Amino acid sequence: MRLMNLPTLISGFHGESPDPDVPEINRAGEEWLPGSTFIPPHSHDDWELYLQVDGTSVWEGDGGVHMLTAGSLFLPPPGVEHALVGGMRERHHFIFAGIDIAAVLSRVPELAPMWRSSSIIVEPNAGSLLAPFRLLVREVALKQAYRSAGIRSALDSVIVEASRLIAREGSPKLYAPSHQAVGRAKSLIETQPHLAWKLSELAQASGLSPSRLMQLFTQEVGVPPRQYLLQVRIARAREVLETTDTPITDIALDLGFASSQHLAVVFRRIVGVTASEFRSRTRGGKD
Repeated sequence: MRLMNLPTLISGFHGESPDPDVPEINRAGEEWLPGSTFIPPHSHDDWELYLQVDGTSVWEGDGGVHMLTAGSLFLPPPGVEHALVGGMRERHHFIFAGIDIAAVLSRVPELAPMWRSSSIIVEPNAGSLLAPFRLLVREVALKQAYRSAGIRSALDSVIVEASRLIAREGSPKLYAPSHQAVGRAKSLIETQPHLAWKLSELAQASGLSPSRLMQLFTQEVGVPPRQYLLQVRIARAREVLETTDTPITDIALDLGFASSQHLAVVFRRIVGVTASEFRSRTRGGKD
């Protein structure tokens, strides 16, 4: 894998040709950039998937301007010129991949109708893509057993979920016996763990009283919403510590902790070691 990074990069990585045995993925990475970063007009020979994780970015393309907020998906098709417009105040965090979609569709041909557009697609509510995209980034970033199989499997999951978003067929129906309100609360926590979710806010969004949501959530998930939020934050912190050199203070603030000390206390309680120790053990790095 050849690493490429913008001069303005705060943290993260950009990997070109991450695995010769998975040629359908041409590039992938996760980056934190200053809001002022400008990327001039360009195009690719493949589909680019760009998921805004945090912050706001503004893109131009197809004769329009597209403002992306957390959870937005930006999809320029092959040959369509687009540019990242600088001038934002806050830094932004995103995950991306360049994919030869024809090679993926040879494995899952039923998805082909979703990838025939010649215009940029923007999906503002793509939070469900975060988990599979993060798995793809992890598989690309780490050298481990069965890496090619892991990348290929994660890539297919990303394309399946992106296809569902493009299709816009409405809310999924549950096969598992789970209360819809609990699923809604979990989704909010999992897609926006940096927010300081209050029980009252989750209850209002889920259509239940706070006490009823607390009862159902704890019964189905095993822990109250606040504890689940901390578990999701720590799981994300582990991924970032494992795959990037992002400073621990930045990780803490990105995930909604008041300080690196707050993250340290919760991390040690859940994982059993400090964040610095975890990074050293998993990557041999230094904080």
